[in-house]
Amino acid sequence: MNGRTERAGALVITFRLPVQVIGQQRRQIKAMFPGWTARYNPVRDGWNAYRDGEPPHFGPPAANEPTHLVSACDVPSLVALLEQQIHADIGIEFPGWKVRRGRSGGWYAFPPHAGSCHGGAVRLVHAPVLPGLLASLRVLAQRDGQAT
Repeated sequence: MNGRTERAGALVITFRLPVQVIGQQRRQIKAMFPGWTARYNPVRDGWNAYRDGEPPHFGPPAANEPTHLVSACDVPSLVALLEQQIHADIGIEFPGWKVRRGRSGGWYAFPPHAGSCHGGAVRLVHAPVLPGLLASLRVLAQRDGQAT
């Protein structure tokens, strides 16, 4: 609730998100999804998130191209869409890797042929949040000398 006024003897309550709540939610999304910026659109009563530092691309992305903008009606839906996008980003940047959510929380990635028993260690990458998993895979690829 943002305000109460009385008009013609009737109590009128205006329902809007207070600016401080919007700012707090934006900061939380930014912390959860580095590289993305979230904005609340009061005209449409919805949320948009876009990638930082990239020119906007309107329309559907080309094949194997990351999405620039996601939109949702509320913050939980926006977070779910951003998780889906990070999952898709991992698939584009690290083809063949399988990504799974752990039962006790966190995310895991398995490289291609992780089930092979023909010698060598099986690599497993874990992170508590999906963007952290993407960052860990990038560090691993850089360390191994692979292009990302």
